[in-house]
Amino acid sequence: MELAGDNCVNGGVRVVSGVDLDSDSVLSSDEIQDTQYMCAPDAVSSGDQPCTVLDNNDGSATLSCEDGTSVVISNGANGVDGIDGNSCTVQDNNDGTATVSCNDGTSVVIDSGSSSSLAYNVYCYSQLDGDFSDIWWTYSANILANGDVYVFSDISDDLLAVGHSTIYSPNDVNYDTADSFIYFDTFETATAGLWTLSFDQELGGVAVQYEDGELTDGVINWAPDAETCTLYDHTNEG
Repeated sequence: MELAGDNCVNGGVRVVSGVDLDSDSVLSSDEIQDTQYMCAPDAVSSGDQPCTVLDNNDGSATLSCEDGTSVVISNGANGVDGIDGNSCTVQDNNDGTATVSCNDGTSVVIDSGSSSSLAYNVYCYSQLDGDFSDIWWTYSANILANGDVYVFSDISDDLLAVGHSTIYSPNDVNYDTADSFIYFDTFETATAGLWTLSFDQELGGVAVQYEDGELTDGVINWAPDAETCTLYDHTNEG
């Protein structure tokens, strides 16, 4: 039933059509493909004979006019069901692989691989000195079995902490130093100071650099210190 409004001035019947994809005998909003309106006329014949619409609450509506004419309008039949997709199942082969099999006879073996296996973790942290003694930094490098390195670092003071994460593959330019870049302005101005944390494999520590236009020389460096880092070996786990 359509109440009086923009679609039908005197009310009427809204007729929707579409495909009942879930076969529940009701067309949901995403199943409706077309909508039409059968509106009650302002008058019938030559006299002023308005009509009314009554919802029968059974999927139909009765359109009755004062001249005694009436008609019952019913919803259309459900559309044809869609074609079922190919259901698939996944079986763990307990060897680091899984087999995906579908009802159409196709199957594929998926190798979980070692790219997500953690081999080593290097965790470093320290407090800076001098005019930057209120600054702490952390640097964590997760070396995966396939050679990728996932790096997370942060710079913080008593009020704020800013972190950054990235991943390096063996072919990346900065793979050996696994640099991490953080914008954190210690002068609380709009100069957007840039921190760079880089791992020094030879010294076994993290080099810290801060660039800011408000520094006397524009940049300040802290040398790597192996005592600020700890290496964790995960190769024998699992």
